[in-house]
Amino acid sequence: MINNTPLVIVGRWPSFPERQYWQRLHDALRRTAVLLMVILTVIFAHSALVNACFAPFWEALLSFVVLGPATCLVIWYLFHDYHARSNALKTQWYTEQADKARLAGGYTVTFYDDRVVVTDLRGENTMLFERVTLCTETVHGFCLQAGTAEVLIRAADLTPDLVEEVRARLQTAVPRERYRQKSRAFGCLREALPLPVFENDDVVLTHAVVLARRNLSKERRTMARMFALPAGVIYGGIVAQMVSITPSYLLDLPLLAVAGALICAGILTVLAAPITPQTTVQLALTRDGVAALANDRLYFYTWERVQRRQTPTQLILAFPDGARLLVPFSAMDHPEAIRY
Repeated sequence: MINNTPLVIVGRWPSFPERQYWQRLHDALRRTAVLLMVILTVIFAHSALVNACFAPFWEALLSFVVLGPATCLVIWYLFHDYHARSNALKTQWYTEQADKARLAGGYTVTFYDDRVVVTDLRGENTMLFERVTLCTETVHGFCLQAGTAEVLIRAADLTPDLVEEVRARLQTAVPRERYRQKSRAFGCLREALPLPVFENDDVVLTHAVVLARRNLSKERRTMARMFALPAGVIYGGIVAQMVSITPSYLLDLPLLAVAGALICAGILTVLAAPITPQTTVQLALTRDGVAALANDRLYFYTWERVQRRQTPTQLILAFPDGARLLVPFSAMDHPEAIRY
């Protein structure tokens, strides 16, 4: 049955512990996969090092010199991945907290038959239900994910009746195989929050449209340096102890270790190939900050969270997550508003 009446609910921005809770929940499969990869690789490394103990002195020494540091790097990757994800969440949180006006205004979530729209002081984001890859319900609320986009509906902002309405809408709109219910959400309010009135007096100085290139090479280098290359060295060392391609093990180990590292790096490159290396970004530079529309998602950064540098031909913007955007003055409709 199609319901043509939109359902509008009001939300407040979540606390940092809530952000951590949802990240841990969504990263559970990733953490398990990383842990299994590290454990499996360390088991192979341990086996190779034990076998090296029974080899002649120079062969054993070379094995420990090659495989020992590689094993340490693989183990360290487990901690590096956790800290990288944690720091990314903290960066997102600080960026969110810097926009006081946006935080004070809250946001609304409107459910239509085919989409959900989140509106706040800076604009609105739309998520089509057909693009939702996972909808998770817990006692703390509902979370819809579609690629890198996320819509969080906090149970702390809802009454029990609204929770039932939201659940009914989502279970109708999202395919059953994409709806995951960890526990039933529980409404915490007796009365629904009043609808906010968004009054934005920010002034747009100039618009621009640019192509942004995702720094895939940096991401691949980090993954390769911390895990893929050391793991390839370890697997190459295992093969060197079982197969001889030269008369001497002292030659087999370096050759196969390098070959294993190159193979693992190649696999990583192939897996990263489907990721779109660049995307079109629509920018609005305002007095309060930078608004960006990319991949149908709206971002806003206050100026205090954006590092900027000006050259005679372009404006260089550096964002908190490490991304850099080169905005030529020729791509702006009013470049003089930024130059002077």
